[in-house]
Amino acid sequence: MIVRRDFLKQAGLGLAGAALFPSLGKAAASVFQGLENPAGAPTLPVILTAGFPRAGYFRTTEWDAANIQKGMTYAQWEQKYAALDAIEGKALAEEQVETERTNDEGLSKRDYFNRYKARFPEKMVILHFNGNARLPTYKPGTIFDGHWLYYAPTHVRSDLPAAGDQTNIRVDSTLPFTLTEGRYEQNGTDLCLVRLVPQRSQGHVEQLVPDWNYTEQVTVTAIDAKLKTITVARARYGSTVRTFQKDRTLAFAHASEGPFGSKGGKPDLLWKYNYSLDAPKDTEGRTLPECLATELAALFAQNGKLERFDSIEFDAVGQHPKPEGLYAHHDIPFSFTGTEVKAGTAADGVTRYELGKQNFFALLRQQARPKLIIMADLCQQGCGLLNGVESEGFPRSKYYDFVLFSERFNKLRYWQQHSAQPAFSYILGKFEFEAGARDVGPAGKAPMSAVRLQIAASTLCNAAYFVFHKRNRDDENIPVWDELVMGKENKRYWLGQPLSDAVWVAESLPDILAGDWRKHLIAEKGTLHAVDTGLTVQGNDDDLVLALRDIPYRDNALLLSLTLHAEHPSKAPVTWPRLVSVSCGQEVKTWKKQELVLEAYVGQKSYTARFYFSKNKYEIKAPKNPCTVRIAIEGHEPVQIENIAVRNAPNAIYREFEHGLVLANPSDRSHSYDLAVLLPGKKYRRLIALPDQDPAVNTGAPVESVVTVPARDALFLIKIQ
Repeated sequence: MIVRRDFLKQAGLGLAGAALFPSLGKAAASVFQGLENPAGAPTLPVILTAGFPRAGYFRTTEWDAANIQKGMTYAQWEQKYAALDAIEGKALAEEQVETERTNDEGLSKRDYFNRYKARFPEKMVILHFNGNARLPTYKPGTIFDGHWLYYAPTHVRSDLPAAGDQTNIRVDSTLPFTLTEGRYEQNGTDLCLVRLVPQRSQGHVEQLVPDWNYTEQVTVTAIDAKLKTITVARARYGSTVRTFQKDRTLAFAHASEGPFGSKGGKPDLLWKYNYSLDAPKDTEGRTLPECLATELAALFAQNGKLERFDSIEFDAVGQHPKPEGLYAHHDIPFSFTGTEVKAGTAADGVTRYELGKQNFFALLRQQARPKLIIMADLCQQGCGLLNGVESEGFPRSKYYDFVLFSERFNKLRYWQQHSAQPAFSYILGKFEFEAGARDVGPAGKAPMSAVRLQIAASTLCNAAYFVFHKRNRDDENIPVWDELVMGKENKRYWLGQPLSDAVWVAESLPDILAGDWRKHLIAEKGTLHAVDTGLTVQGNDDDLVLALRDIPYRDNALLLSLTLHAEHPSKAPVTWPRLVSVSCGQEVKTWKKQELVLEAYVGQKSYTARFYFSKNKYEIKAPKNPCTVRIAIEGHEPVQIENIAVRNAPNAIYREFEHGLVLANPSDRSHSYDLAVLLPGKKYRRLIALPDQDPAVNTGAPVESVVTVPARDALFLIKIQ
C-alpha cells in the first residue's frame, strides 16, 4: 500500500509563506494563514450562518435559465428555484458558447442569476467555473499562448509560408496528433506552432529555445503517419498566420478536455491551463496564476459582470493534470515548462504545477473582493486558501461507493475545520447508477436510503446539501427531499444548530487494544520514538509507513480511530496538510479492483480520523484475522501518534441538534440505536412525508426508545421533548 500521490518529493522549494510565492509580496503570510476579511463587507448569505440542514440547487438552475427551447420565463424559473437558499450554475461561456446567449426576453443566464440575487439578497449565488480548462474562443487573446498546457513537442521539418488555409507539415513524429480527439472522438488535435530562436546559456553555448511571443494556433485535419506529415488548418482561434522555418519550429499539441456542447455541432475542445511555476511568462513577466487571478477578481468587483455573485466554485481542478488522451495512449509527457521535455522532468513538473495552482488560489484570495466565497473540488489540499470544497456525490457519484464513506467523511470534516472563514462546503446529491438497477422507490434508480445518507452526511460534517438527482431522466422537477425541509411541515433549517459533534456509537464500546496500541505498532519506513503523549515517527527523505500488527478482524467489521498531528512539510505551502492512507488487506470493487485504501488529512493540530472496513457485496477479498493495518503518511517530517483504538463494530453515527436528531448508518448491516441510553429523557418523532416521497419511513409517528436504521441508510427525527 502506498500514498497515491507524492506532492512533496523533489519540489525544489524549502520555504513557506511569503517566501514561497514572491509574487504575493508581504501579504502572502496572512493569505496563507487564512485571510480575515475586513469589517464593512457585505452581509453573509443566510445559508452560511443558519441552522441545518443547509440546502441549495446545483446546475439545473443554469440549464433552465434563459433556455429558449424550454421557453421558461424568468418568473417561472424563479418560482421553481425559490424554495431553497442557494443556487449554483454557469454564467460565463468558458465551456459552452451558448451560456452567454440571450433568450426571447433578452436575458442571459447571468441576467437570471443577477436578478435572482437582487430579488433575494439573503440567498447565495455561486458561479460554477471550470478551473482546469476553457474554450479558446472564450475571451480570445486574454490567455498568453505559453500559459496553456501542452504535451511534449515534436520538431517541424518543413518550411511553412504565411499563406493558405491548409498547410502540409512534415514532423519528427505524428504520435502527438489525432483526428479523434475529445469525448466525441471527432476533433482534430489543436496545436501551437512556436518559433525557435538562438539563446546563449551561462556557458556561452548557443542553443535554440521556444519564442512564445511568436506563435500560431492550428488544427490537424489530416495525418499521414508513414510520411510523417500532418495537414493543418491555419490561423485558428484568432491567431495570425505566420512564416515558420524548418528545423527552427516546434509543434506543441494542446492538452485538452471536452468538448461539452452538442455532438452534432462539432464543438471546440477546451484547452487546459498550465499552472506550473515553470511555465513561460508573458511579455509583462507574469505566469498563468497571476493573469487568471486578475481576470476573475475583476469580474466580482464593483461594476463587474458578477458583482452580485457571492461565490465561485472551481470545477475539475484536480490535484495535478489527469493522464488522459494522448498522455494515456502514447505515454507522451506534459511539457510544463513550454520547452522540450528532458528525461525525468515529468514528476517534478507535476509538483511545480500544484504549487502554481496554490499560488493562483492565494492570489485570487488576495485580489478578490472581501467575503467572496472561493471553493474547489474536494481533492484539494490547499486548506486555508479556500473557504471550502465540493464533494461531487458522497462518497462519490455511485451509491455503492459507500464503502468509502469514512474516507470522504474524514476529508470533509477536516476541510470544515481548516477552511478560510467563513467556511462553506457542500455535498452534491449526484448518483451514477449500477448496471441492472431498476426504477424503484421514490428516489428512482438510486434508493431513497442513499439520498437520506448523503443528506445526513452533510449535517454531520457542517456542510450543505445541493439537490441535483432526478427520479428519472424525463422528470423536469428536482425533488426537495423531506429531510431538507421537515417533510410536510416545510420548514427550512428545522434541525437548528448542533448541540454536539458527530458521535460514533462504537466508541462507547471497549477498545480491543485496551489502550496498549504501542506494542502493536512498528515502523516499516521511518523511526519510532516514545514521548509522553504517544509515539513520534520520523523518516529520512521518503514517506512514512507504519504497520499495526495482529489486529482482530471479527464480525466482518473493523473501525480504526487514529488521533495524530504532524509537523508541517518544509517543501509545501503552510496551508498544505499531509495525506494519511490506511489499508488492512481488504479488496473491493469500487471504481476499479484494488486494495481498499481509505484516506484522511493530518496537520499541525490534533485530529481524529476514522477508517471503517467491513464485509460488503462489493468485496473481492476479505482481510485476514488477525490482520495487519498499514498506515502511510505523506512526507518524512515528524508525526506524533497520540492514540489508536480498534472496535469490531458497525460504523454507526449520530448527532444531536436543537430541534432534532440525525442517525446515519453507512454500514452494510442494520443498527439499533438505544436512544434511552444515548440521549436519556429526550423524545422524538418521525417526519411526515410528502405523498411522493417515502411515507413508509417518514410516518410522523413517535419513535420507541430503540430505533433501527437499515444498512446504508439514515433517519431524521424531530425532537418533541
